[in-house]
Amino acid sequence: GDLNLDGSLGSRTARLSEPYADRAGQTGFLYLDLDEATEHVVACTRAGIQAGFHCIGDEAVRVGVTAIERAADRCGVAEVVAARHRLEHVEMITADLVTVMAKLGVVASVQPRFDEYWGGDTGMYAARLGTDRARAMNPFASMSRAGVVLALGSDAPVTPLGG
Repeated sequence: GDLNLDGSLGSRTARLSEPYADRAGQTGFLYLDLDEATEHVVACTRAGIQAGFHCIGDEAVRVGVTAIERAADRCGVAEVVAARHRLEHVEMITADLVTVMAKLGVVASVQPRFDEYWGGDTGMYAARLGTDRARAMNPFASMSRAGVVLALGSDAPVTPLGG
């Protein structure tokens, strides 16, 4: 049950709520709308399996979290928590969505080495998003403090294993 909601920041296909800093007017792509994403989570929840979404940009993350929240309204919070739905990457997330993820037991599968490779004030993230948005990315400590389970990985071969 793993589907792509968006693409990547490098290719400017991650879905953003505001345009890319280095490409005026471009906000990336959303491959599933909120209704389609919700139906996927509902079907997975009812089947007792984990739904997963690839979501990097803030708008894609919002759709992923909201779809899981809507599934909880339809299937019940306990059923959604038991399914341990997962969001892959979750690089751009707001504090309110972190709270919803924690409440619904959503796992964040994250890649800390992405910041090593593309973060910082002069990295690819800053070039694509501007420094302020780039600095707010990958709030692992905030997610952990809120109770979101983090699954740490490398997304190999995107970034190598180890360090």
